[in-house]
Amino acid sequence: MNRESFRQYLRSRVQRLQGKDYLVCAPNRWVGYDPSSLRYYYRDFSAKIAWPGMVDKQGIPLVRMVDSEPFYHPMLLAQIALGHWNLWIHGERTDQYHQAGFRRIADWLLQNQDATGGWPILTFQRDPSFLSPYSAMAQGQVTSVLLRAWEMTGEARFECAASRAIDLMLTPMDRKGTCWYHGTGLLLEEYPQQRQRSVLNGWIHALYGLYEYNIVLGSLPSKKALDQTMSALVSNLHRYDAGYWSFYDGLKKLANGYYHREHISQLFCLSITFPHHKHVFDKYRKRFVLYQYSPVHRAISLPLRLLRHFSALRTMTTTWVRDDAKGAEGQLTVAVVKTHTS
Repeated sequence: MNRESFRQYLRSRVQRLQGKDYLVCAPNRWVGYDPSSLRYYYRDFSAKIAWPGMVDKQGIPLVRMVDSEPFYHPMLLAQIALGHWNLWIHGERTDQYHQAGFRRIADWLLQNQDATGGWPILTFQRDPSFLSPYSAMAQGQVTSVLLRAWEMTGEARFECAASRAIDLMLTPMDRKGTCWYHGTGLLLEEYPQQRQRSVLNGWIHALYGLYEYNIVLGSLPSKKALDQTMSALVSNLHRYDAGYWSFYDGLKKLANGYYHREHISQLFCLSITFPHHKHVFDKYRKRFVLYQYSPVHRAISLPLRLLRHFSALRTMTTTWVRDDAKGAEGQLTVAVVKTHTS
């Protein structure tokens, strides 16, 4: 990594601490969200539309990580598309800019679905700790895009693609899928690694893709899977409560401020979407809200959260010094997407 790459990374870390990073836009629910239909996506991704990075000739966003060529990231593309969708619906389906923005990405996702029904992620493919190159979160969010594209166009190819995406999501990780079965039910893995992490926000995003699929096309296996993963989520929520803050994943990695707020927003939406579990979701949402606004709890969690950033920065500094000593020319980080090191 060269000096400019390091400076770019440092700026991104400072912006993330300040809450100004593009990739951590405000974790807000969409106010008009109705769990009985596909009218709005539950999460507000409208801020993601203003992509500051590279695009290809068709206007599709590209991501470039340190020491990698530009690549397409399915989570990023799905979130931008869903941001366009909500604004198009909010404008009574009259805004051609958002309609075209949604359709452009939906078509790309359809055309680039692989033979197994997924969208492999480059960073997963290159990391030997991953059992699968796919992400349950990506499969779920892309499914939400494809279902809306089917509603918009009436084209059956989007319906078929959504079904294939869910089939892959519900394939076990040891068979290159994105889930695993636990004694408490079905866990959907954002990062299907050998050491099972069960990242909370990614699990919930994946769950919403499965939920929306069942609204429109649900089969008996997919409905059973939704019940199983909901059972597992309810049974395991206590694992994400640190007693003073929320954990990012099942390995007890403390959430940063953004993901803590994301957990609160997601739990609120879950209580609306699944009212029979409302008491559980409200219990932990209220705890997490208390932690967020309590000076005592913030004082306990802040040093640990800062440590996450400094630890990542130390790793990057070591890499930069090593590469610079060798005279290596690293690549400029145009945009840093969420990877397994986040």
